[in-house]
Parts: sequence; C-alpha cells; structure tokens
Amino acid sequence: MSELLREKSAFALGLTATQRILPHAMVMKIQCGGLDGLKALLDPDATAPDAARLVRLAAERYGDVAELPFSEIVQGMAAWKTRRRHAGDAK
Repeated sequence: MSELLREKSAFALGLTATQRILPHAMVMKIQCGGLDGLKALLDPDATAPDAARLVRLAAERYGDVAELPFSEIVQGMAAWKTRRRHAGDAK
C-alpha cells in the first residue's frame, strides 16, 4: 500500500520518478498523511485512525485497494504536517 500511496501522491508532493530514497519527513508525510486521508474518507468520526479498521472498511467499500479514490486520500497527505520539536525535547 505504501508504494501505491507514493505513486498516487507523487505529483501533489512534488516527487519525481527518479527519486528512489526519500527523506524521512517525506516518508512520514506519505504514511501518516495517507492514514489521515483514509480516516477522513472511511471513518471521519473516529478520534484517531485505526489502520486495521481502515483497511477492512476499504476492502468492504471498494473491493480492491487500487479502486480507492486517491485524489481524496492525497488531500490528507498534502495537509499533514510534521510535529515541531519543542525547545525542551531530547535530541
């Protein structure tokens, strides 16, 4: 699923086909933002995303992962922001 999310979000996230290794922050944006996008699409009332539940709901509603409306999921990825470190956080 991660590769499919990366492929479907490439344009929105400014990725090129030649980028094989992504910075950690970009990988987090794809994974966490993708999870947020799935939550918004499939279970918007949940307080926190439950990955197993979202995968089950996706299978029930769309049958195949490739059939998901990735344009809506990518919006969640694009909106996801990394958490900023506070001055007192350990390094």
